[in-house]
Amino acid sequence: MSLLITIVCFAISAGMLISLLTLLKRSKKMKKLIACVDQISDESLFFPAIDQFIDSIQDPEFAAKGEILKLWGLIKYQHDLPEIEACLERIDLSKIIIDPKNRRRNKIGLNEDSFYYLCFACSFKAYSQNNEELLNRLHEKVLEKEDYFQDQLFYQLYTASWAWYTKQGDCGEAVFMDLAQGLIKKMKCSRQMLDIYRNIAAAFLAGIAQARKDEELAQRVEKPVSHWASTEMGANILRDLGIHEISQSQVWSKAEDEPETKDEA
Repeated sequence: MSLLITIVCFAISAGMLISLLTLLKRSKKMKKLIACVDQISDESLFFPAIDQFIDSIQDPEFAAKGEILKLWGLIKYQHDLPEIEACLERIDLSKIIIDPKNRRRNKIGLNEDSFYYLCFACSFKAYSQNNEELLNRLHEKVLEKEDYFQDQLFYQLYTASWAWYTKQGDCGEAVFMDLAQGLIKKMKCSRQMLDIYRNIAAAFLAGIAQARKDEELAQRVEKPVSHWASTEMGANILRDLGIHEISQSQVWSKAEDEPETKDEA
């Protein structure tokens, strides 16, 4: 019996060691990817860095993550549509969704950062450029794998944002309101992203209030949106969405000639 216990303990220890090594390897790759993100404010630095990352990485999952970041940069710096479309074609979403070692389990939770960039950061930039064709291209890309996203909070928010962009139905108001109030209805979401999604939802509600001149709705979201507007990420996103005021008593937008700071969204 003692030998059996020893074998079981050894197997558990070996499994934990393998998991730890896997996490360490993944952490190293993420650090390299984050280093590329840190270069986004300088076009001349970002593209060589992200290209080097994509070319050197041997992991198809992280190569796909790199391509999504490159897509964001291409849109941000308004590269030609054919170059953007070529990048979109290279992105294989299955690489950041399907776990080849266990096909019953997906990797969406591990790669929610990439889905944020694809579904939101890229779309925010395309919208700010009034590029309807590009918005449609991005939408088509997301829809390629929509069957995997039905229980994901980011997809619920993205679907509502699409209604806002295209002025369909209630423009996503019901979903934005639930999410801004923390009602996520058992949808899957990483804890690190939840606050960001709630802030995005509140921002879209501010946009709806701005379009309708709805002072009551504006006042409901004034506090969270004002707080978010004071951060670099929030200010950039609100500017991209064209949301320049929250209520008649509070206009927070930056002057048009103020230089843009480092972009994080």
